[in-house]
Amino acid sequence: IWWGDIFVNRDYRGQRLQSRMNTYVKDGGLAFGFPNEIGAKVYARDGWGVLVGIGEKLTFPFTMMADRRIRINPTAKGKLARMASTLISPLMGMLRRQQINSFNPTNTHVLTNPSAEFLADVFMRYQRESGLTMTYRDAEHIQWRLLDAPYDKTFYCVGNPDKPDLILVTRVLTLQGLKTLRILDIFGDIDNDQKVRSAIQMAMKEAAEQQVDQIVNITTRPNINKLCRELGFSLHEDVSFCWYTTDDELDSKIKASDWHWTIADYDFDIVE
Repeated sequence: IWWGDIFVNRDYRGQRLQSRMNTYVKDGGLAFGFPNEIGAKVYARDGWGVLVGIGEKLTFPFTMMADRRIRINPTAKGKLARMASTLISPLMGMLRRQQINSFNPTNTHVLTNPSAEFLADVFMRYQRESGLTMTYRDAEHIQWRLLDAPYDKTFYCVGNPDKPDLILVTRVLTLQGLKTLRILDIFGDIDNDQKVRSAIQMAMKEAAEQQVDQIVNITTRPNINKLCRELGFSLHEDVSFCWYTTDDELDSKIKASDWHWTIADYDFDIVE
C-alpha cells in the first residue's frame, strides 16, 4: 500500500487520528509513504520504520517567492521580504534565464508520443539488474503512471532517440500561485553524470522558455543531488521515507537498500 498523504482539519488535530489511520493501513501487510517532519514522528511512534533524509527536494528559483520561508513567514520580517521580492525577483529571473540560455546539452532530444514499451525498455536495460531498490517501471506501470496521467508532460531522452540511454519526464503546473516545472521521473543510465546533466539542462531550458517561477526535483541519488546543486538548485529540503512490514527479513532489506525515488513515486502527484 502506498500512503499518499493525510490531511487533518485543524479542529481535530491532536486526537491521534493519524495513528488510527496508520493501524488501518498496516493491515495491508506492507506499506510505504513519504512523511513530512511531523508525520515521521507519528509513524516512528506507531512502529513504522523511518529513514530521515533519504533524499532531497531541490528547487531552482526564478523568484524569491520560491523560498517557502519567505512565502509563508507571517512576521514583519517576512512581509518585508515579500515586498523586496517584488523588486528583486524580475532581475533575479532575468539573470537565471541568461544562465540557462548558456547551457548546451548534448545528444538530448524530445520524444513525441513514446509508447510504454519503448520507455520500459530503457528501464529494463539499465535498472532491472542495477541493485537499486525502486518502483518496477514495466510497460504496465509506465502506461498507468505516466502516459495515462491526466495532464500534459514532456519526455526527454539522451542518446540515440531510437534506443536512448536515459529518460527524463517533466510537467508544468501551478503550485501555491507559482508556475512550476516538476521533474517527474528520471531512469536509465542515471550513474552517467554527463547524460544526467544534459537531460536536466534540457528541462531547465524548457522551464526558462515557459517563464516558470521554479523548477522542482526530488531524488535520492547522491550524484543527481550534486548535479542539481551545481546547476543552481539552491533551495533544498530533506525527504524522509517510511514503511511498515511484519516480515523481519524484508524489514532488514528495506533498511539496507540503495533507493531510487522520484516525484513519480508520489501517487498523489496526479492530482493538482
